[in-house]
Amino acid sequence: MLLKQLSMSWGVAGDEKDIREIIKKEIEPYVDEITYDGLGSIIAKKNGKKEGPVVMIAAHMDEVGIIITGVNDDGTLSFEPSGGIDEKVLASKTVYIGNDRIPGLIRLGNGYEDSYIYLGVETKEDAGEVVQVGDYGMFTTEYEDFGDNLVKSKALDDRAGCKVLIEILKGEYDFPIYGVFTVQEEVGDRGSYAASYLIKPEIGIVLEGTVCSDTPMVEPYRHGTTLGGGPAVSIADVTSYFDVRLSEGICELAEKNNIPYQRRRITGGGNDAGAIHIAGNGARCITVSVPCRYIHSPICVASYSDFENTINLVDLFLKEIGNGGLL
Repeated sequence: MLLKQLSMSWGVAGDEKDIREIIKKEIEPYVDEITYDGLGSIIAKKNGKKEGPVVMIAAHMDEVGIIITGVNDDGTLSFEPSGGIDEKVLASKTVYIGNDRIPGLIRLGNGYEDSYIYLGVETKEDAGEVVQVGDYGMFTTEYEDFGDNLVKSKALDDRAGCKVLIEILKGEYDFPIYGVFTVQEEVGDRGSYAASYLIKPEIGIVLEGTVCSDTPMVEPYRHGTTLGGGPAVSIADVTSYFDVRLSEGICELAEKNNIPYQRRRITGGGNDAGAIHIAGNGARCITVSVPCRYIHSPICVASYSDFENTINLVDLFLKEIGNGGLL
């Protein structure tokens, strides 16, 4: 199953080589050209039958994780997050570290400076034989179906978007599109800066896994998105104000075609659109997201119906652009 393969793959921000190879092999039969920017983002181009606006569709490959900053005398490891992780969600969680996937257990203290990872060894020398400063670590969470058409896994932000973009690249469109799988989004949209300055898009479409806070003890007015409510169309976030015509247009398409959708009802956070919309002469941007509960934690939750509806809606959106709509 593609989503399982994507989600379980190694791809911590700054070390995306494994997930990059998996995506490359998956999309090769469906695109006309694959290149890379200097940071390692995949730039896949599908040619079209006619000219059209330069459209860049982006999903980031990287996931939040950790990076080792010290090997201590007692054999424990000091670490910092790679990407934004609230340390409270890390208590007693397990990680795989480095190329050999060494298992470790997180002991939570008062902030990252007082936390450590235990490898089951007692000396610096023993730890240093298997782990080095600068090694990355990813969560060990297993992919699993559960509940009412739901899935739990690590890295659904943004392997959810990667899954949607792969399915879109399997489709056929009249005009050229660039499908870009970016690196280092979780540490400052770095891959999308490089890729968008190469492509110079006129329209940017960002595919994300976004915060879904419709959980017990959270007041309904604070629900940023609703699980199972369909793709979430963003209004604005910390890094971008999204194009009104594109945002309203995709919502109208959803209503016309009876596709469930929702507005992302918060303006916090950010994504690759923060880089794409200021590239070249500037790009009109939109973000369409799969809602994910417990985002930026070792365990995320999403609904399969939201994946299906997101793919269908983005497909219709691209065909509308190909027909000259929303331009």
